[in-house]
Amino acid sequence: MRFMSVYKPEKKAPPTGPAPDHMAEMGKFMAEMIESGTLLSTGALSGNRAAVRYEDGQHTVIDGPFAESKELVAGFALLRYASKAEAVEGVKRFLAVAGDGEAEVRELFDTEDFPVDPAEQPGGWRENEEKFRAAAGARKSPMLPPAPPGKQRFMALIKADKNTESNAMPSEAVLTEMGALMEEYTRAGKILGGEGLKPSARGARVRLSEGKFTVTDGPFAESKELIAGFSTLEVGSKEEAVEFAKRMIEIHVRHSDVRRGEVEVLQVM
Repeated sequence: MRFMSVYKPEKKAPPTGPAPDHMAEMGKFMAEMIESGTLLSTGALSGNRAAVRYEDGQHTVIDGPFAESKELVAGFALLRYASKAEAVEGVKRFLAVAGDGEAEVRELFDTEDFPVDPAEQPGGWRENEEKFRAAAGARKSPMLPPAPPGKQRFMALIKADKNTESNAMPSEAVLTEMGALMEEYTRAGKILGGEGLKPSARGARVRLSEGKFTVTDGPFAESKELIAGFSTLEVGSKEEAVEFAKRMIEIHVRHSDVRRGEVEVLQVM
């Protein structure tokens, strides 16, 4: 099974960055995870971010950085474990090294989770999605090499709503349009990966505070703070990442019964 974990630290990182001994310990931990095959991808996220909202046919963009709070995502990891229980234990080990904070554990969708529509045609969204995932999985290391000159990396995190939290499957129209958007950006070399997250009822939150772990199973009520999916972009600027986010959230909202949607755009360090 594949999981996404997002990390929210208890305290703001010092201006000088982590201490060398802490970095060495984290490096050793990451090497162990890579060796075991449990770490598929990871990255730290900076304060260079924006919120992209779509409501009643209109886009609104709010530029960061935002005030530091416990709700700001500071890092992510894509993980492979046999069960949620194993993923929770792996995240506990990460927090023991990273320090006090909270990590959310969410299971990822696979193409097999989507029922086959009799109207599906060869070369449709499912075939394109499988090619897209195969290309993303072809990287030999979960640690991305430095971005090419003139390029920056961003994550676009689409926020959850009542439909994504209810486990309602996206319509064929959403899958087709979203697949076309992903293919367009893949052909342009502007996207590195993207996934959908299963409802928070299938997830958990792991918290470390003053040496004590707390594990809370989903579902979680505050859907506006929950993540329903993500895309990893390699583009020339934050403005370019914001344009992708506008198109993604518009597709999501237009084909559903929700009036409002939001994507958070965050730069990958």
